[in-house]
Amino acid sequence: MSDLFLSHLQLSFLIISGFVLAAFVFVLFKKLCEIHEKISPEDRINSDSISYSEKRRTGRIRGAAVLELRDESGKRVMGTATLKDMSARGACFDSAVILKRRQMIQMNMRAPKNGGMLNLKAQVVWERAGTHSRLYGIQFTGA
Repeated sequence: MSDLFLSHLQLSFLIISGFVLAAFVFVLFKKLCEIHEKISPEDRINSDSISYSEKRRTGRIRGAAVLELRDESGKRVMGTATLKDMSARGACFDSAVILKRRQMIQMNMRAPKNGGMLNLKAQVVWERAGTHSRLYGIQFTGA
């Protein structure tokens, strides 16, 4: 008799736990929708326009800054690039400059707030061919 009572108690607990979990997921989904609505449409990243697999650990923001690309030593200017988006760990940019995967580079860009020059060191982690230029993904290695 006690085994039957225990199994009913366990079943009741599982059902209640399922409802609590479903309620938690629903609340979390609603919060994410609220956050998404607060982000302006121009700052949203359209996942349909990105063909590479996402493996990000940090969020990213859109950018339209012009970058000056330099070699690893920072002495030779290789060309310019257009920033597409940036995160705390790396960036994506478009450039006619030919870079190789794993190549170390430096890039200069104007800071948006005070207009000062930022010098960032990075490594090319991926590249995709475009019509007139190439799209690159870089990971920051130091400043």
